[in-house]
Amino acid sequence: MATFSEKEIRFLADTDFLLTKQDINQKVTALLGEAEQKLKGIIQSSDFPFPDQAFLKAGKISRGEQYQGLPYWILDYPRKFSKEATFSFRTMVWWGHEISCFFHIGGTDLENFRAFILKNFQKDPSAYISVHSSPWEYHFGPDNYQNAFKIGPEEVKTHMDQFGFHKMTDRLPLEQIQDLPDFAATTFAKMLDSLR
Repeated sequence: MATFSEKEIRFLADTDFLLTKQDINQKVTALLGEAEQKLKGIIQSSDFPFPDQAFLKAGKISRGEQYQGLPYWILDYPRKFSKEATFSFRTMVWWGHEISCFFHIGGTDLENFRAFILKNFQKDPSAYISVHSSPWEYHFGPDNYQNAFKIGPEEVKTHMDQFGFHKMTDRLPLEQIQDLPDFAATTFAKMLDSLR
């Protein structure tokens, strides 16, 4: 038989928290919608050679409850996920942690951008590079991301060769969530610039 702690009973009886969480959900979704519009403006005015089949018309906003046990919201725009290739810019708000933007490139699209990645991965001093074997980890632990200036081109090349993907990211503290749309747009523009 399940037993409840005093803390759990107190949380179960607290309606204010869940109503506030619903308000937060609406506001975060609205901010991601603003970010989508800013990204769309960059895409429409850019001469960047986006890969074939990258979906550029609109973003996709989704949310979940269980990334390492905590809720999250995601905007994927632009996006391309196929068996052969991945080319996606993802903006993520992770409850209790941070706001982050990730460029995830894999498969044949990775081969098309490999030379630019190796040449430019240290262009942005605030960027982090994935060192994990899985592209689906998003936390900022040292086993997942390293600052671009703490790793060298050989390590980046070995990672791409071994795992078939490259992810670069930057983050913003939750306390600055109002800046999310501008942060996403600025990060996207910087990361696009590093891919050519």
